Amino acid sequence: PNSPFYQHRIEPAAVTDAADQPLRYHPDSSVAWFRDRWFCLWNANTIPEECAPGQLNYATVSPDGLTWSAPHAAFADPARAANPVPCPGGTQWQPNLLVVADRLWCLWSQNSTDAHNGCYLSVLDAPDGLWTNRLLTWQGRPDPVIDGKPFRVFPTQNPIRLSTGRVLAPVTLIGPVSASAPPGKSGWYWQEKRNSVLYTDDLGATWHVSPGTILPGLDWRQWEPTLLERPDGSVLMLARNNLIPFFEGAAAKPEEALTSPLSPDGGATWTPP
Repeated sequence: PNSPFYQHRIEPAAVTDAADQPLRYHPDSSVAWFRDRWFCLWNANTIPEECAPGQLNYATVSPDGLTWSAPHAAFADPARAANPVPCPGGTQWQPNLLVVADRLWCLWSQNSTDAHNGCYLSVLDAPDGLWTNRLLTWQGRPDPVIDGKPFRVFPTQNPIRLSTGRVLAPVTLIGPVSASAPPGKSGWYWQEKRNSVLYTDDLGATWHVSPGTILPGLDWRQWEPTLLERPDGSVLMLARNNLIPFFEGAAAKPEEALTSPLSPDGGATWTPP
């Protein structure tokens, strides 16, 4: 009660309401102030179900955080993107925002069975301009190879810029079914996953992928990392220990719900979580 924090007035505001328009599914939002307005992006669909075909990344803007424009497809609409990314039967996921060098960046991914599958960097030069979408590749492929295995790049939380100028984008790398999974298990939950980062030192011209980190013996449990730079320059990652009781028949203790690996070299390598 003596803290000035609790004397602030907190006013809720709806960015979008499923009851007011055709979009019914609204997860994975990111918000950033870009020049003269707020931008909010998220993935949405008219079907109220996660991962249903046609799921796109949507955007809306606001001058004050209280009133917001009608949602519009950010990266698939020719009216909003200079080189739109079609997604007729796939899914777009989790747009993550950061302002870098007076441009708005967004890291996101598309899961589709065509040439548009992969991880994207989208850039906006002016608030009323068009997004420019760039598919990130490694050795000409959208899936980097680590330890001889290809991994899908899935950005999950907002990028950060370090005091060195390096930009880190937290990602979960999704590979083949884990060799450590219980016999007979298959599907997304049991796929090998690494919590990792993409990083760039030249304002997005060149990107590198870290091999990341895994829980020993539990390499399917990594999910949704987020980052912060510590005063000594090291980078702390906080991520879910993604134990889902439905699949494993057990639950994590509260103190086991988060993992916290550390990078001493700006995200290139990580300690075990």
